[in-house]
Amino acid sequence: MVRRSIAAAAAVVIAAVTGLATNLATDSSGWGWWTGLAVLVLLGAGLQVYLTWSSSDAGGSTVTAAGPGSIAVGGSARGGLRTKVAAGAASAAHAVAPAPQGGVTAAGPGAVAVGGDADGPIDTEITA
Repeated sequence: MVRRSIAAAAAVVIAAVTGLATNLATDSSGWGWWTGLAVLVLLGAGLQVYLTWSSSDAGGSTVTAAGPGSIAVGGSARGGLRTKVAAGAASAAHAVAPAPQGGVTAAGPGAVAVGGDADGPIDTEITA
């Protein structure tokens, strides 16, 4: 997470310097400014590629819904989520190993876990 923050900050600085280099390259006829501008653009593109690849789990994240009526969503949930659990199932104890780093686990009866944004209501109902 710290590496991504540093890369994001560096990308902002490189974008600002690239703007300045663009201004100087268009105002002067020297190849040095154009070469520097090309290097900055490639460096900025490289940082963006790194930020994009580091934000996704290349190996695929683990998504586990363990327990009656549990819901696990690996990404974002754009609509509402609703689950209904019988009271007997809700009182049963379920031991679930936590998901590895980057994974999502809904570990119990009626549990709801969302790995990204939840844009709708989330309701868990326990029935008699």
